[in-house]
Amino acid sequence: SLGLPVISYGATSSLEFPENFFRVVLPESVAVGRMFELLQKLSWQNFAVVGATTRYSTSVISLLSDLSDERGHRMVPEQWSPASNASAIRAALRRIKRDGIRVIVLLTLAGETSVLLDIAAEEGLYGNETVYILPLGSSKSIP
Repeated sequence: SLGLPVISYGATSSLEFPENFFRVVLPESVAVGRMFELLQKLSWQNFAVVGATTRYSTSVISLLSDLSDERGHRMVPEQWSPASNASAIRAALRRIKRDGIRVIVLLTLAGETSVLLDIAAEEGLYGNETVYILPLGSSKSIP
């Protein structure tokens, strides 16, 4: 090893990295903890987490699930294949609406965010009663 510094603009994993590795975003565990603090502070006991099934979304959902179980929150996870079409997103949003969930964490891939929000508007999941949270670690998903 040459000992050169390695700087990542997008690594969020909690994996062990060599001492010459640096990142400019928070690890998933820290970001998820802060997001959960926001949910608690605003007394949002029920929330959904939606997005394509990726390593990132699976990790975030696992961390949020653990925190929800520990602190008495209800999390509804909704994931779909990255190759899915709008019908998978629509089905997930309909289940969320049916369950009365109005706080939704988006773990969407590039291009999915605008599609999801368009479908959410069509399904009536918008307005003052609905809150969408886009974690910093998923900033690559902003269209």
